[in-house]
Amino acid sequence: MQISIENKKGLNAQLLVKVEAADYNETLRKALAKYQKTLNIPGFRKGQVPASVVQKMIGTDAKREQVDKLLQDGIQNYIKENKINLVLSPLSNYVSADIDWKAADLTFTYDIGFRPEIKPNLESLNGMQRYVVVHSEDDMAKDLDGMQKSAGKMDMLEEITDDPNMSVSIKFTELDAENNVFEGGQSKQKFYQAADLPKGIKDLIIGKKPGEKFSADLFSALNEDELVALFEVDKMTVRDFNHQFEIEVQAAFSVKPAELNQELFDRYMEPGTVSTEEEFRVEWKKRVEKYYQREADSLFFTEVRKVLPKNTPMELPEEFLKKYYLVSYDAKNESDIENFADQFSKFEEELRWILISDVIAENNNIKVTEEDIISYTLGNIRYQFMQSGMAEPDEKMLQQYAYEYLSKDSNYSRTVMVLKDNAVFDYILTVVKTKDEPINTQKLSEIRKVEEEVVVD
Repeated sequence: MQISIENKKGLNAQLLVKVEAADYNETLRKALAKYQKTLNIPGFRKGQVPASVVQKMIGTDAKREQVDKLLQDGIQNYIKENKINLVLSPLSNYVSADIDWKAADLTFTYDIGFRPEIKPNLESLNGMQRYVVVHSEDDMAKDLDGMQKSAGKMDMLEEITDDPNMSVSIKFTELDAENNVFEGGQSKQKFYQAADLPKGIKDLIIGKKPGEKFSADLFSALNEDELVALFEVDKMTVRDFNHQFEIEVQAAFSVKPAELNQELFDRYMEPGTVSTEEEFRVEWKKRVEKYYQREADSLFFTEVRKVLPKNTPMELPEEFLKKYYLVSYDAKNESDIENFADQFSKFEEELRWILISDVIAENNNIKVTEEDIISYTLGNIRYQFMQSGMAEPDEKMLQQYAYEYLSKDSNYSRTVMVLKDNAVFDYILTVVKTKDEPINTQKLSEIRKVEEEVVVD
């Protein structure tokens, strides 16, 4: 097999591959012999089909199969041995149906695009804003309150009182002018904790018993914004409601908060790791800040992926990339793809980041190992079980789930890319001087929510 680079124009070029009969004759002979033993053709005993019949029936297909394998291996080896850096995989520019597969010698051409010289401009990231999560004493107090209530003892209430530890379930049903249930009207079931219970509702239900129903003018108890929040509709819809509603106190209970003792510590930490409230606070603060710092850094890294490619000079093999993009969409012309210019621009932006990330990884010996991939996947699977409330299976079953996940679709390559990007980002943080801004978890969650809404829009 002869392979050479032809028609080089800047970063665009072609691979010319010449395949001779001697390159594939032996593997083709073995393949046909194997088919001869397994083919089941009427009129012949299995394994006794004459070679001439096998050649006539599947000779061309078998030859195509062997030559395809030869091309893949040959091109890969050529690129590796000659240390050729390509921006993406070679792109065949021939149609299989147009090849004369009966010819002894065959010629194939592939479009290729060379990877440009890249010097990531990491200095351009200096001074970028980075949120640094700080879990304040107020936040800690709220966390501890929630933990104590979650682990506390629940007592069902026989009557609604002004208990700060109370939780209550209430059903609101719209009534007509005769105080009957309004057919097609609003109906809402709402669960409140005492701290979230609107004053107007609390005044209505104080002294009532679970299971008790009564009617009231809800518009006198709540303002328009509170009604919008309760029924989760807009103001125009609220203004069309009838004012009278049936209110049913379905259930109410009070939780006596658990004490800050060893039992509670072991509930939220690995048993025995902390033994005092102060130790618990310190460890919990570390965990919360570590968890939310990942979210904060994801915002920072989103900006890095925009800023770094814009500030890193990079020439790309445009001619090759446009061909590659058309093939990925199974399109012949740019006009076949809606908003081609915009779509192709986004494709290039993503590619610029991938190339920069690859260079940073290569220059700093950043590698993703099989152990990293399995460990990361197992962690994600464990988290999913925890989120669902299901019991975590044993280690053998977890390993099986991980292997099954990584073997499907492009999950393996996606996982490698995520881990590589994470490692690259970690490196960037060690060399870039960011402008750090303290932020608490509540404010961070609000910013993340806004960002997610922007992405959806």
